[in-house]
Amino acid sequence: MLRAQPSALASFTTGSRAFTFMSEGARRLFDCPPADLVADAHVFFDMIQSPPREEVDATIARSIETLGPLDIEAAIGVVGEGSRDPR
Repeated sequence: MLRAQPSALASFTTGSRAFTFMSEGARRLFDCPPADLVADAHVFFDMIQSPPREEVDATIARSIETLGPLDIEAAIGVVGEGSRDPR
Protein backbone atom coordinates (compact mmCIF):
# COMPACT_ATOMS: atom_id res chain seq x y z
CA MET A 1 0.00 0.00 0.00
CA LEU A 2 2.82 2.45 0.78
CA ARG A 3 4.16 2.05 -2.73
CA ALA A 4 0.94 3.21 -4.37
CA GLN A 5 0.20 6.14 -2.06
CA PRO A 6 2.41 9.23 -1.95
CA SER A 7 4.19 8.75 1.35
CA ALA A 8 7.51 9.54 2.95
CA LEU A 9 9.53 9.16 6.12
CA ALA A 10 11.59 12.18 7.00
CA SER A 11 14.33 12.89 9.50
CA PHE A 12 14.93 16.46 10.65
CA THR A 13 17.71 17.55 12.96
CA THR A 14 19.32 20.92 13.45
CA GLY A 15 21.03 21.64 10.17
CA SER A 16 19.99 18.39 8.49
CA ARG A 17 16.98 17.20 6.50
CA ALA A 18 16.61 13.83 4.91
CA PHE A 19 13.99 11.50 3.54
CA THR A 20 14.72 7.93 4.55
CA PHE A 21 11.85 6.62 2.42
CA MET A 22 9.83 8.04 -0.46
CA SER A 23 7.16 5.89 -2.10
CA GLU A 24 6.79 5.39 -5.82
CA GLY A 25 3.45 7.21 -5.47
CA ALA A 26 5.41 10.41 -4.81
CA ARG A 27 6.56 10.39 -8.45
CA ARG A 28 3.03 11.34 -9.54
CA LEU A 29 2.73 14.09 -6.94
CA PHE A 30 6.18 15.65 -7.32
CA ASP A 31 6.96 14.68 -10.93
CA CYS A 32 10.33 13.47 -9.69
CA PRO A 33 11.83 10.03 -9.16
CA PRO A 34 11.50 9.06 -5.47
CA ALA A 35 15.18 8.10 -5.37
CA ASP A 36 16.11 11.71 -6.22
CA LEU A 37 14.14 12.95 -3.21
CA VAL A 38 15.78 10.40 -0.91
CA ALA A 39 19.24 11.21 -2.27
CA ASP A 40 18.79 14.97 -1.77
CA ALA A 41 15.91 16.37 0.31
CA HIS A 42 16.65 19.84 -1.05
CA VAL A 43 15.06 18.72 -4.33
CA PHE A 44 11.74 18.61 -2.44
CA PHE A 45 12.27 21.73 -0.33
CA ASP A 46 13.24 23.75 -3.41
CA MET A 47 9.74 23.03 -4.82
CA ILE A 48 7.94 24.80 -1.94
CA GLN A 49 6.16 27.95 -3.10
CA SER A 50 3.56 28.76 -0.46
CA PRO A 51 3.81 29.40 2.42
CA PRO A 52 7.19 31.02 1.90
CA ARG A 53 10.13 28.68 2.35
CA GLU A 54 11.27 30.70 5.37
CA GLU A 55 7.97 29.92 7.15
CA VAL A 56 8.40 26.22 6.45
CA ASP A 57 11.99 26.36 7.70
CA ALA A 58 10.87 28.15 10.90
CA THR A 59 8.10 25.58 11.52
CA ILE A 60 10.59 22.71 11.16
CA ALA A 61 13.07 24.48 13.47
CA ARG A 62 10.34 24.94 16.15
CA SER A 63 9.42 21.28 15.92
CA ILE A 64 13.06 20.26 16.32
CA GLU A 65 13.55 22.64 19.25
CA THR A 66 10.37 21.65 21.12
CA LEU A 67 10.24 18.02 19.97
CA GLY A 68 6.64 18.82 19.08
CA PRO A 69 4.64 17.51 16.13
CA LEU A 70 5.35 18.83 12.67
CA ASP A 71 2.30 19.74 10.61
CA ILE A 72 2.87 21.62 7.36
CA GLU A 73 0.65 22.16 4.36
CA ALA A 74 2.39 23.71 1.39
CA ALA A 75 1.91 24.33 -2.31
CA ILE A 76 4.75 23.04 -4.43
CA GLY A 77 5.91 24.10 -7.85
CA VAL A 78 6.83 21.45 -10.36
CA VAL A 79 9.04 22.50 -13.28
CA GLY A 80 6.86 23.40 -16.24
CA GLU A 81 3.58 23.08 -14.34
CA GLY A 82 3.41 26.07 -11.98
CA SER A 83 2.18 25.43 -8.45
CA ARG A 84 0.43 22.31 -7.30
CA ASP A 85 -1.44 21.99 -4.01
CA PRO A 86 -0.62 18.53 -2.58
CA ARG A 87 -4.02 18.22 -0.90
